Amino acid sequence: MGTLTTDVEAPAPPDDTPDDGAAPTSASPRRRFRRVLFGQRKAGYQVHKWLSLVLMAWIVLESVTGAALVFAPEIDRWWNSEAHRVTDGDVGMDAAIDAARDARPGEPVDSAWAPGGLGPTYSIVTVDDGGVFRLVLVDPGSGRVTTADHEEPALMRMMERLHFNLNSTEILGFASTTIVGWLALAWLVILVTGFTVWYWPRIKRWARALRVRHGRGRLIFNVDLHNAIGIATILPLTLIVLTGVAFMFPNQVRETYEVATFGLYEEPDTTAALSTPNGGEPITAGEATERVVALDDGIDVQLVETPSGSPVGVYRVHTVVDGSYLELVGGARDVEFEVDQYSGRIVRISDPADDNGATRAYADWTYPVHIGTFGGTITRWLWVAIGLSPLALAWTGVVMWWVRHRNRRRGALDDTAPEPSVQSDEKTLEQV
Repeated sequence: MGTLTTDVEAPAPPDDTPDDGAAPTSASPRRRFRRVLFGQRKAGYQVHKWLSLVLMAWIVLESVTGAALVFAPEIDRWWNSEAHRVTDGDVGMDAAIDAARDARPGEPVDSAWAPGGLGPTYSIVTVDDGGVFRLVLVDPGSGRVTTADHEEPALMRMMERLHFNLNSTEILGFASTTIVGWLALAWLVILVTGFTVWYWPRIKRWARALRVRHGRGRLIFNVDLHNAIGIATILPLTLIVLTGVAFMFPNQVRETYEVATFGLYEEPDTTAALSTPNGGEPITAGEATERVVALDDGIDVQLVETPSGSPVGVYRVHTVVDGSYLELVGGARDVEFEVDQYSGRIVRISDPADDNGATRAYADWTYPVHIGTFGGTITRWLWVAIGLSPLALAWTGVVMWWVRHRNRRRGALDDTAPEPSVQSDEKTLEQV
């Protein structure tokens, strides 16, 4: 139901003509409703089938690249194992930043990731003369630069470009992200129509939705397998596609979400926090980190954004605090501290715990739900499987279409005595 379906027509509505030959009476409201609903299901079936055919290649592309990107950091560490090799000890963030500056002289440091943020090394981001961000990896034990211009494997970089913008800046004059967003909305239509055609309103079907019958022919097997995969993945696939739409159309989705939550969503504070020059020397990134960690031993620093040479900029220290089973609601949360670069005073704290439930649900869960990191390694592997499920749906849909049309051609060769397999397939499909 996610990408392709067969040419099976929806079951016919009940006949309103009396069996005794009397003149037909006006249909009851219930029967009129069922007739309207049946017509909608037939239209939904056509939309589901043809949209699936048109978008199948793109959906498969998004599914494969998205599944691979779930474990992109692990793939990078495996492929570039030497660059990620570390020794025991920790020279500190300031020493790592100094090593990066020595490796790339004259380039301002934009941000610094602590070990564990992007990998086992310090990851220092600098900006070259052309405005291009460069990644320097530093061994935390020795302070040695393992690579002065680190890049992911070429295949992973290509997958990222294909997944997010189809490896293009614009398509037919439109921004590539806009095209991807509209394609994702069409994918949502496929998911909704698939659920409507195959599972709703016949709730009784749900009890046998995961049943896959063997020995009934290729057509029946693929119909059952298509339906089983579809019902098992419909909810997570819908969430993945919805969050993908949110990335492509952030402003429109936020406005829609605010209306849906009756105005409970609160826009983040985008006013800039500023440092106050006092004639003294700025503190270092390591000192800014120490000011934050001193507040609570449970604070785990992940990333430090530097003022990048601005005389009034602040250090932005991104941390993870608290924790719970599977990192679910009420557990680990990302807290940002903004530190005056001269006095070391914490001028602002952005803590999701201060937001209401509607704001947290959107701001803190959109990205984790899209890539499956909300439950750690378990949900990431589950998201890989779900991300690859459209391949199976596409395959079973193509097989159903091919077998159905093959059977139709065979039946046309002998109109007086159709093959038993054709009769059996059609009878069974009408009952699906």
